[in-house]
Amino acid sequence: MSIPLCENCTQGYRLEGEPSGEMITIGRFKTYFRRSSSSTESEPSKKALVLFTDAFGLTIPNTQLIGDSLGQSLDVDVYVPDMFDGKPPLSHEDLAPVTADQPGITLSLKQKLSWARIMLKNLPGIIIHRPDAVKKTGEAFVKALKEAKHYDRIGAVGYCLGGCAAIHIATTGLVDAVVIAHPGPTSRGEVGRIRTPTSWVCAEEDVWLSVANREQYEGILRAKSETQAFESHVYPGTTHGFSVRPNLGIPQVKQAHEDALQQTTKWFQQQL
Repeated sequence: MSIPLCENCTQGYRLEGEPSGEMITIGRFKTYFRRSSSSTESEPSKKALVLFTDAFGLTIPNTQLIGDSLGQSLDVDVYVPDMFDGKPPLSHEDLAPVTADQPGITLSLKQKLSWARIMLKNLPGIIIHRPDAVKKTGEAFVKALKEAKHYDRIGAVGYCLGGCAAIHIATTGLVDAVVIAHPGPTSRGEVGRIRTPTSWVCAEEDVWLSVANREQYEGILRAKSETQAFESHVYPGTTHGFSVRPNLGIPQVKQAHEDALQQTTKWFQQQL
């Protein structure tokens, strides 16, 4: 089974609505900010949530819209930092037509060649914003936020490449709860160093998180679950990226996106 390469392939990946927050600056980071509905300048929120984007950054509003939804449900301040200084390593418009939205789909030779050309064209940005660099960037933002604001509790959620930052943040003790959504590459050692309650949103088929690795990581975290809260959910019929850039034209993917948002909401309700 193959997927078509056409000019309409990117339609359906943008979530509905318009972001309701504003752009501010935290430290050196331009940041999307949505204030808690119950807070004011004189009575600020005591809780905050940081969203680390995928490799497409703020070029599509999905993470801001997800942040709006979580902020409303949880009544917390929300921050979505620009991790890439306005120059994300990849373009959604480029990559969407050569990305499989459901398990078991095989890319055509033309799509594979297109994918290779896209990676080569964007190689400098991919190297600059490699996972290790994004982890440092994510940590720098959280430290800047804690210096600028004085929240009692902070949560963090990361999608895809931002999931790498979320895993790293979970090893630092800088935040109180973390959600990791279909992350980029990580290692047994890093997962073993996690010391923050984590909830994992996992795709059925993921080029960056194989079934074997996922089960291994789950075993590591489950062994610590008596003292450190942990959960993991796999969503059938999904591939890498579904919770932040779902193909809304596929009912099962749309439902999985909505269920993953519920998982994220419940986790922070419990842990923040």
